[in-house]
Amino acid sequence: MRHRILPITFLVTTLALAVSAQDFGATVVQDPSAGTATYTLLVDTPPNGNLTPFFVDPFPKQTPFVGPSGLIYVPFMVPGPHWVLHTIPPLGGPPTPLFVPPLDDGRNDVLYPYFAPDGLSLYVTQFREDGTSVIRHIDPSGGDLGIVIDRGARTGCSSAAATPGGDRLFYSSNHDGDFEIYSADLNGANEIKLTNNNLFDAGPAPKGDGSKIAFSRVDPFQPGVTQIWVMDFDGSNQVMVTNPATPGIKAPFAWVGSNIVYTSSEAGNFDLFMIDENGQGKTVLQNSPDAELYALPADLCGFPGPELFLDVIEPITPLGDPTNFEVVGGGAPPSATYTWAIGDGTAAMTTTPFLTGTYTQPGDFPVTVFVDDPPNGVFRILPYIATVFDPVYPGTGDDIRLFTGIDDTPDALDFKEAFPGQTLFIDYDSPGGTYFDDPYLIAGQLFTPGQPPFNNIPGLYLNLFGFSPFILVDGLNPLGPLPPPPILPGGNLHGFPIPPGVGGLDLMLQALVLTPNSGNGFLGVSDGKIISFP
Repeated sequence: MRHRILPITFLVTTLALAVSAQDFGATVVQDPSAGTATYTLLVDTPPNGNLTPFFVDPFPKQTPFVGPSGLIYVPFMVPGPHWVLHTIPPLGGPPTPLFVPPLDDGRNDVLYPYFAPDGLSLYVTQFREDGTSVIRHIDPSGGDLGIVIDRGARTGCSSAAATPGGDRLFYSSNHDGDFEIYSADLNGANEIKLTNNNLFDAGPAPKGDGSKIAFSRVDPFQPGVTQIWVMDFDGSNQVMVTNPATPGIKAPFAWVGSNIVYTSSEAGNFDLFMIDENGQGKTVLQNSPDAELYALPADLCGFPGPELFLDVIEPITPLGDPTNFEVVGGGAPPSATYTWAIGDGTAAMTTTPFLTGTYTQPGDFPVTVFVDDPPNGVFRILPYIATVFDPVYPGTGDDIRLFTGIDDTPDALDFKEAFPGQTLFIDYDSPGGTYFDDPYLIAGQLFTPGQPPFNNIPGLYLNLFGFSPFILVDGLNPLGPLPPPPILPGGNLHGFPIPPGVGGLDLMLQALVLTPNSGNGFLGVSDGKIISFP
């Protein structure tokens, strides 16, 4: 049962944040003094490059945009995990989530906010489970104005500008093969391909007056290197403005007049630079000797290289249970080393893309991994949030585990709500293999809400003096709990249709393994799980 977040490319992709012609408003920075996985949202006013923190919390954030009203629109990764668009007041303060309608597959990751030229609405990128993405038009409160670009491909990182040829959207897409940059009317009509080559072009950032577009293009002669290019709004006059001898990943971030603010890893860490549209007057705005990241260097616009995911197997775990992390995807570099920060101050380095960690306290923990691939440098994989909770009804502490799900993949959460006609899925396992082949039962007991059953046997919550406990019989799969089946490697999955007539009651569930190897010598009991029937 793996839960996977958005696919991300192994190389850095472009951040396309452009605000007014004279100023830009926000970026995301890693604050090394607060821990590897802590991010700070900052404002800046080039060319002096001063950075002023105004919102700090431990969870990952993505490319922000300062709206016309001064509100900062920024995606936050929240437990689940998924990306939710939030607004933050101009002078800081608590973030407010915006509800943006989910896509047709139920996925609702919202990234890359960018306002329309009139400042009355904005565009966001939403990703599907299969990695394709769309551009959606929304109002400033998140209200839906319709999907304007859906090519059945990786499309996004959009921006918009009032150009000499009219108001246009700009975006990256691989629907014709490799990633190219396109423009279209604000409603998605009249698409024009602005770049057309066998290289990867991404992250269009329009100049304030809409006359030019800055973007990143992979250097054909240097693996793992991108350069900043500029072209006219219609795709003509494409010119490289950064020095081709400069190494590292470069991504345009904003325009200040005729100057391009961009991030670059040429010194090893991601720093802020500025250069004019003719490639002159390069200035260092901020450098980061402590591995700060002035842009998220594993973004989603799409640069070449193996696609890697940070996968947390069973991302919601009870306190004390191990949490398993894995970097997965095609083409993982064979010579890489992996540096992990699991969000609790613990760091580890491995030479394989696997790590197992055990948290010592409950909470939501942002997990980050840096992949050091000598030919290409150090790359950071988009964070993941692991949730650890303290069970409300702890069992006997044996090597047994009961997960539940309602019409969905079972997970470790203690409480769920269900209705007649839905299916209760139960996954029962001995993760360490201690009780493989031992027989087990799944037992339940209905009770009045607020009055859970109680038993004097430690870890057992089923009570013979309340409603009678009963054994659940699998109604969907051939392998059922009667007669008691053995615990199989990888766990046993059962499905139980929820009958009518249970409204207003709660159900306590526990799994019991009948073995002399248990801690009390005769019976091992899982943590208790509650299913509520409103």
